[in-house]
Amino acid sequence: MSKILFIIAPRNFRDEELVEPKKILSENNTVIIASLMKGECTGMLGARVFATTTTKEVLSKISEFSAVIFVGGSGSNVYHNDAVAHQIAQHVASSQNHILAGICWGVVTLAKAGVLTGRKMTGWVSPSGEEKKIFAENNALFQDKDVVVDGNIVTANGPHAAHEFGMEIKNLIEKLQ
Repeated sequence: MSKILFIIAPRNFRDEELVEPKKILSENNTVIIASLMKGECTGMLGARVFATTTTKEVLSKISEFSAVIFVGGSGSNVYHNDAVAHQIAQHVASSQNHILAGICWGVVTLAKAGVLTGRKMTGWVSPSGEEKKIFAENNALFQDKDVVVDGNIVTANGPHAAHEFGMEIKNLIEKLQ
């Protein structure tokens, strides 16, 4: 049984991007929720989830997790320039036996952490296209697809892709076991 870490914003994470993959991955794995602080976190659509640990606390034991997933939503911008979130992403991405994943706006954190350089990826893009600029500045290879897998990194472009995103992570976990 693998340990899976979901990193969510304290407020305004995207509900489906947590709930759907969590449902898929909870079947055969232990799921842990982390945020900037312990306690109740609220989704954009009203979901209420309890974070049992903080990103700072998990940093020192990040190698315990088979997969680390950055959930999107408007609140996920708290991680875009967060040094701890970047360290988590960098540590996981540098390991051959761990999966790093991001969905929607959570992918911006991965790009800014430098872990998508030279990698095929996708993510949410606003009408302004600002995210595509961030991806390009960080040498990520944007694909206009719902879900992209490049090695042990899985990215998805939004809530409608949450189920497929969860299934791709599940498949990679099974391959690594």
